[in-house]
Amino acid sequence: MSSSPIRFYLILLLLLVSGIQQQIFAQDSAVNKRLPETTTYSDGLYTSQASFLDHHPDFTTSTLNMGGIKTIRNWFKNDSLFYKNSECVKTFLERKKVWGFYEDGSLYLQKNGYAHKVNNLGELSFFNESYPLVKAPFSPVSLDQTKEITPRLYDFKTGNIMDYNVDDFSRIIKDRDPDLLLKYQALESNKKRRQLLLRFIELYNDKHPL
Repeated sequence: MSSSPIRFYLILLLLLVSGIQQQIFAQDSAVNKRLPETTTYSDGLYTSQASFLDHHPDFTTSTLNMGGIKTIRNWFKNDSLFYKNSECVKTFLERKKVWGFYEDGSLYLQKNGYAHKVNNLGELSFFNESYPLVKAPFSPVSLDQTKEITPRLYDFKTGNIMDYNVDDFSRIIKDRDPDLLLKYQALESNKKRRQLLLRFIELYNDKHPL
């Protein structure tokens, strides 16, 4: 038997082994590649953005001692916000001094004395600014329905609240993420940009988490 067929089969065997090794290395690389970590924030009430980002609530449900109310969200609906301080003295908390609170995996931002739930948390957080309907004139009782819902963006980089629109979003990401802006501007029409605005906000937050 000549050496040529043997050499051919040896080369073929080496190629097969090499291919299997490359496949194994590729699988190992995919398995070992670290997935983005999900940041968990502490339940509680925050008086500033800084305390929220530092994971240090100014008040927890235990330190607030909400008089039998089990959730901060329900406690925040009261006309007056009271809690007990370290000496167990009943203390009034000004609503305007509340930046927001985090509860059951969701952030609520305080604006105009009401809590507004953030639906997409990231450097550019999306939330609906909404206010309850008043049951009757001069009545302190309000309904759960909202009379007005306005989509907004909260910019964690500046602490500003902005309108939810194509122009503001494009202006913000112009310097922060020009590659994403190019993809966004490549959409065929302004109508399409409006339709996909929330999706691109999600893409931005995936790349720029808190």
